[in-house]
Amino acid sequence: MVRIEFAVWIVAIVAFLCLATWAGVLLMRWARRGSKGAALFGLGMGLPAAFLNANPQPPKEIQLEEVRGQIHRRNDSESGDPET
Repeated sequence: MVRIEFAVWIVAIVAFLCLATWAGVLLMRWARRGSKGAALFGLGMGLPAAFLNANPQPPKEIQLEEVRGQIHRRNDSESGDPET
């Protein structure tokens, strides 16, 4: 009886993973269409992270300043390639 129960659990887990993957692929295809519903879905996915501060993203201005700083450091570095 234990072997049958183990087999049922394995089949259930594999079926769940397959269905979750299939649903994820369909949601990604739907989200790539660029519809208003897809934009709202993306916003809804990011909302919990924003409230919980799970994945803080700096503002675009700060990101641009960091990139500019990296470029200046690379250009000022003596170990860099002078032609790039």
